[in-house]
Amino acid sequence: RGAEATCASRDEDGECAFDLSVAAFFLSYILIVMIVVVNIVLAVLLDEFLKAADREKYETFMENRIADGSASHFTTPLDPFLEYIAQFYNSDELASRIAEAFRLFDTDS
Repeated sequence: RGAEATCASRDEDGECAFDLSVAAFFLSYILIVMIVVVNIVLAVLLDEFLKAADREKYETFMENRIADGSASHFTTPLDPFLEYIAQFYNSDELASRIAEAFRLFDTDS
């Protein structure tokens, strides 16, 4: 009964007939899915390649600017203070520098 239930059409001998439309559907489905998936994979790979190329070009550009001396260093008003805070030898000295900074910036007392 299992084989009889799965057979959609029978030929004149009573055997299951090969349905060409089913084969055409699955073949076209596999081809379309394969084309779509290959295009998606190629798009992702190309995107990553272009990002890597841009990153490499930017790094080369910045290395050339630094070597030429044309790269400018952005300074802010807090740079001297941050440099002072960053130069500590142990945690006690860092704590004293932070306390001194709070004492200098405290305008309420």
